[in-house]
Amino acid sequence: MLKLVCIGVLALASLTAAVAAVPEGAKAAAPPVRKPVKKVPASKPVPPPPPAPAALPELSPELLLVAEKVVLGTVPCELGAKVVVKQDSNAGRFVLELGRQTFRMEPTLTTTGAIRLEDPATGVVWLQLGNKSMLLNQRLGKRLADACVNLHQAAIATALEHSKAPGLLDDKTPEPPQPAASR
Repeated sequence: MLKLVCIGVLALASLTAAVAAVPEGAKAAAPPVRKPVKKVPASKPVPPPPPAPAALPELSPELLLVAEKVVLGTVPCELGAKVVVKQDSNAGRFVLELGRQTFRMEPTLTTTGAIRLEDPATGVVWLQLGNKSMLLNQRLGKRLADACVNLHQAAIATALEHSKAPGLLDDKTPEPPQPAASR
């Protein structure tokens, strides 16, 4: 047993001498202990503000006449959609909102008499007919909102249901029904 203790003491002494013989630079080269870093959730990048509207050219008198016929306000559509039509700060131009989407519209001349507003940047078109309106995306080839009916259009749609449809060459649009006189 004494022999084992002596061997252990000699091994310990030689190990201590080996550690002492290592130069100081080698001891410092040991990798440092890293502390855990708290992860901060990445914030979503903030979108840049929309560019300031450039000075738009004035609209022709014909386009201003079309703009006067646009019905403003909130227009309910099928499937619970709502289109909000507002006057823009530029004369004859409009802002349409569908959910979170906003479109800057300007009138376009048509041969059919329909009121047509178009957003040249996105290709979105607002058609306002006598009995309904719809919002179309020409580039995608689909309707964004259909069967949008304001109060005036609802009255015309009711009049169309109760009278014969005007002929193709007729100028007159059906008159909305008059309320019954109260007694």
